Amino acid sequence: MTIPDHPLKIVYKGHVFTQQNESDNRYYRCWERQKGWYGKRLHQLIWIEHHGPIPRGLCVHHINGDKLDNRIENLELVPHGEHIRKHKIWETQQ
Repeated sequence: MTIPDHPLKIVYKGHVFTQQNESDNRYYRCWERQKGWYGKRLHQLIWIEHHGPIPRGLCVHHINGDKLDNRIENLELVPHGEHIRKHKIWETQQ
């Protein structure tokens, strides 16, 4: 993964991922229309590359709460409801 000098842009496997704005929840997304990459979130692709498909009802969660830290050791699968609860806890702590 290469991180260029623009903090809102990452190149991963030759594809450009950008962080659009705060309303995008700070996730890096790919907006290239080729090969099914459009709208894909970087953390989900990294999970799939290491562990295979994400089962229905589960979400890839950033363990340390930093949505820009997409290292595999910072990602875990959690049920959707638990994922929502974890984010609500962090929002109240900030």
